Amino acid sequence: MTPEAGLRKFIIKRFISTLLVVGVVEFAVITVVNWLLLPRVVDMLMPQIEGIQLNNIGNVLLLLLVLAGLLLSNALKFFLPSVSDVILQFIAGRLTAMGADRFNTENNALQNLAEKINFGNVALLLLLIILIIVLLVAPYVLGVTWFSTSVVKRFKELERQREEAQKEEERKRYLMISDIVHDLKTPMTTVSGYAQALSDGMVAEESKQEYLDAITAKTGRMNEIVTMLFDYVKLDSQGYSITKTRTDLCELVRECVADHYTDIENAGCEPDIDIPEYPIMIDADRMQFGRVINNLIANAIKHNPDGTDIGIFIRRDGDEIRVLVADSGNPIDKETADNLFDAFVTGDRSRGSSGGTGLGLFISRKICDMHGFTIKLVQSKEDMARYDIGNKYRKVFVITIEPE
Repeated sequence: MTPEAGLRKFIIKRFISTLLVVGVVEFAVITVVNWLLLPRVVDMLMPQIEGIQLNNIGNVLLLLLVLAGLLLSNALKFFLPSVSDVILQFIAGRLTAMGADRFNTENNALQNLAEKINFGNVALLLLLIILIIVLLVAPYVLGVTWFSTSVVKRFKELERQREEAQKEEERKRYLMISDIVHDLKTPMTTVSGYAQALSDGMVAEESKQEYLDAITAKTGRMNEIVTMLFDYVKLDSQGYSITKTRTDLCELVRECVADHYTDIENAGCEPDIDIPEYPIMIDADRMQFGRVINNLIANAIKHNPDGTDIGIFIRRDGDEIRVLVADSGNPIDKETADNLFDAFVTGDRSRGSSGGTGLGLFISRKICDMHGFTIKLVQSKEDMARYDIGNKYRKVFVITIEPE
């Protein structure tokens, strides 16, 4: 999972959990306010009125209007008695609408109630309304705070991980430069020494061809390193893409085997080729995917002793297609096998001129990833048995091609 996908999943999960928590808290607050707090307020402010149901904030606001109206009516009864009566009639209707019963809503009774109302009652109810609003808003404020804090914390954690990844990438880059210099230095030194000896006339005539062959081999080795490095940079660069076409996998593998058949025979290896005669069509970049198969075959020849059995197979398992390159050479130690597809990892303990660049399998995995294929090394007998390739092989590289 990419960091962006992980962050998106985290935000969605945290948002949903925040909504659930806020909803539960808000329900609890409303329940407490409606069934415990508001009825006691009515009993305290207007004990004469029975039956008023303050089960929502709207009724609380209406009660505040009633109290203010009674207070205003009481203040106007000596100066504007007609206005005071109108206010009392309006209040009587509001009290009835709020469910008041067993209460005489005639003007004289309301007037008696109005005389008992003061600014303290109104102020107390106003404070209650403010408290209720605060209680109702608080879960949302706390929820937003919790959500934003956790998301910011997650962003900082991802930023820290990104910085650590960049530092690790820089460390690998410096190591890569060191490894390239090391891999090039030995053949360059050999070429330089042999060329100087030939130039100074220090080589006997019968040995000149041997020196020239060595120079040719070493320059070929340097060319291999530079080519691998170029491929590594190209495939790992942003914007590079492959071009897929309908390709006969069987024919492609046969061509790769033919390219290495002489090398297999020269190494004294015993080839075991099992490729179906009928075509198996896949969508692949023929050149790039062919390089993956060529690299696996070349590795089986180069990194095993003479006489090693080498097998190249194509197997179908339902819709899945597998290309297998197996050999009977020694298994790769676990530490190396765990990192075998990383850049500049080789199966040799030293990085001498015969050890390989350590880029071939990294490039192979990169090409497989770009195709949507998978590549892995299998060495346990139990896992190898499922591929039906015989018992003589000790390790096998498996490329799995799944239908799109």
